[in-house]
Amino acid sequence: MVPPLKKFFAVLCLGMTVCASARGQQINNLDKWAESGFDSIWSFGQMPATPTYGQTFRLPTDYDQINDFTFQLSSFGNGDVRFVAYLSEWDEAGGKLTGPLLYSGVTQTLLSSATSFTPFIFSVPTLVLDPTKTYVAFLSTSGLSGSVLDGSAAMGSPNFGYSDGVGAAYTGGRFVYFNNDDLAVLSTSKWEGIEANDEHRDAAFTASFSRSSQLVAVPEPAMYGLLATLTLGGAVLFR
Repeated sequence: MVPPLKKFFAVLCLGMTVCASARGQQINNLDKWAESGFDSIWSFGQMPATPTYGQTFRLPTDYDQINDFTFQLSSFGNGDVRFVAYLSEWDEAGGKLTGPLLYSGVTQTLLSSATSFTPFIFSVPTLVLDPTKTYVAFLSTSGLSGSVLDGSAAMGSPNFGYSDGVGAAYTGGRFVYFNNDDLAVLSTSKWEGIEANDEHRDAAFTASFSRSSQLVAVPEPAMYGLLATLTLGGAVLFR
């Protein structure tokens, strides 16, 4: 027979596990990517390849803070690809960036030898977003000095070639791209891949989210359940 106190702590640990899982949420279409046979969009890199690839998204319900995002890249073996990751608010009507860049990473390098898909994970410092708006995470070679050694790459995509709205791996956004090597133009000109008659595509993409302190201050349903469990457990323990 398990002593009452051990039963109490077992219930407590179970409740904490449920609560912790309720505090995190993720966008993840890698299962769809695997179903597609690990399809891809190409070519990403310095011009004449396409310098900017990205994915628009909306925050999961009841989450307002992004923790990280990930893209999958594979080299064509024709040289290294240097790029920077960014995050910005997205103007859905205008099809372009709006406002200041919310996140700018450091220069990354996809080596020419990385001909298998490689995940690039970008951790975002504390950044609270507006759940009513659309955002875009993107990679760009724009602004980086060219080199004869610069190569090109493919980005994982679970549904390359589907007609608009068919086979969408993620319904809260889409793959977007821009053929210009001037970073400033990304917020003044309309990107490609966003017209109504364009094929719907998504990048193979993950992003994780959490609740800011403002949202966490409001008790979650899981927390109510935990408190009820603890109250009941305490009543049983001290009968």
